[in-house]
Amino acid sequence: MDKIIKHNADTIKYLSPKQYGDFKTIEHAHLTTNDVYSVDGVIKLFKDIISTVLREEYDEDDSRHFYIKRVGIEYTKYGLDLSENIGIFMSNSSTLVVHSDKESSEEQVNEWVDSHLKSLKAYLPSDSNVIQSFNKLDNYLRIVDEQFPPIPNFEKKIEPKLEPTEPAQGVDWEVYSVHPPKVVYDITYVCTGVECPSSDLKDHLLNFIFGDVPFNHKQLGNRMKFFYSNFEVQARVFFEVGGQSITLSTSGRLIRNG
Repeated sequence: MDKIIKHNADTIKYLSPKQYGDFKTIEHAHLTTNDVYSVDGVIKLFKDIISTVLREEYDEDDSRHFYIKRVGIEYTKYGLDLSENIGIFMSNSSTLVVHSDKESSEEQVNEWVDSHLKSLKAYLPSDSNVIQSFNKLDNYLRIVDEQFPPIPNFEKKIEPKLEPTEPAQGVDWEVYSVHPPKVVYDITYVCTGVECPSSDLKDHLLNFIFGDVPFNHKQLGNRMKFFYSNFEVQARVFFEVGGQSITLSTSGRLIRNG
């Protein structure tokens, strides 16, 4: 993202348009908002993002059409990023092309969205499902914090968030969004000690991480399983050690990322 514009209290980031023949392509426009979630609110913001970016990029001396490739919306209050679901919706829909006409561009955007309204709504979690998942997210935060305690020489960070589920298709190939967003806690332990090892030996890393705590990697993995099997809450554990990003699996294995 290399451009930032404000839309009321929200922030829109987007990539500068790329020029391909008769088109200027907006590869990705992403809005972050602290609004209360609603399906109707998502639809309004979807329209607003595109219209706002087009107004910003309009050039009366350039008659090329705009091709809007990908749009994302993130609700920071819930840690809910809808970019993936909206991206799938757009890739499965007719191409969103807006003629370079400042007076009618907003109308063109509204017409396109309204013509795809049923399909777009199917890719979005319902208002009640988001509220249900958010309440669970808030309720279990203290317990997650207790079950994944501090580790010497590491700074612990917990990122609670909701992750939308992928829409399911019915027998008639219609898309249905029936599942609440997943409740996720990303727990990251960042090494702050003066000697963070960069060894490739897993035993060495395990000893460094768990050497001075009353639990081991397998017990921590079992706690991740416990939350999922009992509360349908996903706790994911990561370590950042010596410039390495490492995931802890539910079986207690260390898996390097990247």
